[in-house]
Amino acid sequence: MIPVGDDEWADLDAVVFFWVRLPEMEKGMDGRLLAALRAWFRDEWKLEKTGYATSEPFTQQVELLRHTDLSLKFELIEPGNPGKRLVFG
Repeated sequence: MIPVGDDEWADLDAVVFFWVRLPEMEKGMDGRLLAALRAWFRDEWKLEKTGYATSEPFTQQVELLRHTDLSLKFELIEPGNPGKRLVFG
């Protein structure tokens, strides 16, 4: 795990991985799911610092996260997995 800024991994309350199948992505389901997940973790679970992770090769999901008010916080490099996982928060 490589911090991109001054954030500490231990400060996150949760890290969320999510995915949507391609036919549903084309209908905008990924954006609706992200909005629902953010509201659910904030309102129901009362988590203040939630990270949302994606895999670097999933460029559509990376762009989705980049076009929110979230910013890149961490890069995760896992041995044996191609690319990095990017965590936005």
